[in-house]
Amino acid sequence: EIQHFRHSPETGQSPQLRAAEIAMESGLFRFGDWVMWLDSDEYLFLNVGKGTIPEFLASIGEVDGFGFCWNLYGDGGLKNWPGRQISPNLVTCARRVFPANTTIKSIFRFTDKVESLHLHRPIYRQGVTEAQVKFAFGNNELFKENFFTKRFSDNSPLARIPGSQKKYRFGQVNHYAVRTWDVYQERKLRGNGFYGVGAQDDRYTDAHFERFNRNERKDDRILMHLPALNAEIIRLSALVQSAQ
Repeated sequence: EIQHFRHSPETGQSPQLRAAEIAMESGLFRFGDWVMWLDSDEYLFLNVGKGTIPEFLASIGEVDGFGFCWNLYGDGGLKNWPGRQISPNLVTCARRVFPANTTIKSIFRFTDKVESLHLHRPIYRQGVTEAQVKFAFGNNELFKENFFTKRFSDNSPLARIPGSQKKYRFGQVNHYAVRTWDVYQERKLRGNGFYGVGAQDDRYTDAHFERFNRNERKDDRILMHLPALNAEIIRLSALVQSAQ
């Protein structure tokens, strides 16, 4: 259920992009598999049925991928880490119109059109267009040509939706970007997971914490999964104990 691939990125090498390369090289993904890259502070919440992946996939029709927008969560007024993210302690978040909430994390079908993985989405082979791959977002609208061709200065692909679009009909990715102040200090020491050790990056500043510590409204719907989550933690913990 869990495979751990240890690696030691070289100076100047992106830890996250190297992890993506390892995943591609491992043979982990088979043709037709549905794949999603979620970091350890990101959780998919679905608005469809009982909130399961099969229900969601059945509801969106014949598409090759879907981009869920972030919903940024704050510290809930806590100074110290409560021990877990999916908890009644961390249920306050940004307004829906907060600009960073236009960022997507994607679930997509793995095929031979996928060249590589990026943090937020797959990168398709050169020449693949919207005529060959249907990639949806929001109200099941399809991304246009620039989703496949646009690149930024660091070669990252487009991973946002237009700000005016409705975002959350089918679901969202709850993103606990800063968590609490004490945990945030540990992230400062760790450094940036994208740019790597020694990179000239000032992301984890006090200003960054203030910007992404959003507590304007309450959204605790993900707690509907808490009983099942608790049961799964107990099951997996028992497996670990039996293996020792």
